[in-house]
Amino acid sequence: MTDTFDSYVKVGGPDDCWEWQGYRTPLGYGRYRRKLAHRISFARALGIELGTLHVCHRCDNPPCVNPAHLFLGTARDNALDRKSKDRGIRWYGRRRGHRNPMAKLTDQAVREIRRLHGTVPAKALGQRFGVSAGTVYVVQSGRGWTHVG
Repeated sequence: MTDTFDSYVKVGGPDDCWEWQGYRTPLGYGRYRRKLAHRISFARALGIELGTLHVCHRCDNPPCVNPAHLFLGTARDNALDRKSKDRGIRWYGRRRGHRNPMAKLTDQAVREIRRLHGTVPAKALGQRFGVSAGTVYVVQSGRGWTHVG
């Protein structure tokens, strides 16, 4: 197989995601010769230079390079699109609360920690919920898990 861009694309129908089969970043985006594959695909399809503009996914599938699933926007457009779909990026640090696969607390546990604030020591609450006393302080102070009422 030759090392060409097209040799790494699994093309489906026009409405299907065309999945990148080559190297993928930890967030799942295809990479080809140090560039993001979906950007290359979109620029080739439109025959334009993208400059600093972002290429966003309508399908929310990072390895997809189907130009019909992509659209051009600014960094702000990309952020608003992500927020409107309530998806965040696929990096653990940006997923809030129980949506973060690394989270040890649930929304219910956060409410319980806050309810017991001042009556049970943070160290004891941390042991009870499997987190550090520092995490308990962050929850109680309102600096963490801010989305939980």
